Amino acid sequence: MPERRRISRELHDALENDTGLDLERVGEPPAPARAPAAAERPAPQVEAIERIPPSKMVPDRFQPRPVLPVELHTRFHAGKIDCYQAAAEWLRLAESDLGHRNRTRELAGMAETFDEHGQIKPITGAWFDGGDGSFRFRIETGERRFWGACLKHVAEKQVAEPLLRVEAVRRPSLARQIIENRHAQPPSAVAQAREIAALILQHLSVEADPSIRDPYEHFRRVISLPNRERLPRGVWPKIEELMQLTPRRMQQIVAILRLPTPLLEKADRYNLPARVLEAVLSAPEEQRKGLIDQAVAQGWSGDDVAAAAAGAAPSGPRPKSSEPADPGRSALRGLRGFSNALFGLNARARGRVMDDLADEIVVSGEAEVVVALLDELGRLVHARVRRSR
Repeated sequence: MPERRRISRELHDALENDTGLDLERVGEPPAPARAPAAAERPAPQVEAIERIPPSKMVPDRFQPRPVLPVELHTRFHAGKIDCYQAAAEWLRLAESDLGHRNRTRELAGMAETFDEHGQIKPITGAWFDGGDGSFRFRIETGERRFWGACLKHVAEKQVAEPLLRVEAVRRPSLARQIIENRHAQPPSAVAQAREIAALILQHLSVEADPSIRDPYEHFRRVISLPNRERLPRGVWPKIEELMQLTPRRMQQIVAILRLPTPLLEKADRYNLPARVLEAVLSAPEEQRKGLIDQAVAQGWSGDDVAAAAAGAAPSGPRPKSSEPADPGRSALRGLRGFSNALFGLNARARGRVMDDLADEIVVSGEAEVVVALLDELGRLVHARVRRSR
């Protein structure tokens, strides 16, 4: 059997630390364009809360979390199609692609709840001059609500535009955008990579180039900085506080942006884990598309991808037994595997594994549950140890 390929963890040195700059004032978002006067826009109903139709709104072109498919994103932001035409084309894509189908159903389902419970959280953003004498509302948080309303409007063939609650904010914030995204739904690995890249670019005062058509090209700038520039001291601690990931793990995640846009988009659509994408990135370029396709179709793990890239047969998902598994035995096997994997390591290697494991638990969105279970297990074990003395 050919030797299994080792997944490379090396990154472009543009992501390494160096000594240097005071970042207290670096990366502050620019002040938004002035809000239109009351005579120029709909009068607010309750303080800063208003209700406006999607046609008066524009999503952030470089929103860290991918929402609209790139092929539609490019044409929509170029003004070639409006939000309802984009929604109609997205629904047509969903007819032949399960990933698109699941996402459009989820978003339209979110809009369905508006009818029953109302729109609980307003969309936030800022007014800007559209250049033709009219003002439009640029979305900071709530793009999923925006597209959900558009999809529902098209799917149900509604005549009147929906009205969405919006709240103008004085200073739009990338950090607030990321936090709101994470509260709504745990990010995919691709979304995480874009979030980390966006924060790095902001701290380096690298602004989005409006001529960029593919949004992924903006985020890839973080791994191809001019003159292979190093990150100044202080960047990682600021980002680590928000992302709750170690710098080493963030470097590994950002590296997946090296994959071409069509592969990243499919990986995001089907929520492929970071370990799978890292294994794909380590494979020869000509194999990557096939490996992504198989990971989606077969549910391959990172080890499966690495094995297939090396010419070995991946184990793939294990067939389910007809006998229900005993939860206690399953948990014990998992705990033994965890302890056996760590016992043979030195202190430094064990610390790195524990760091990675903590990162994975936080990313899963179940950190509080896991911590509570481990605390309870620790309490029970300590009680038995004390009784045995």
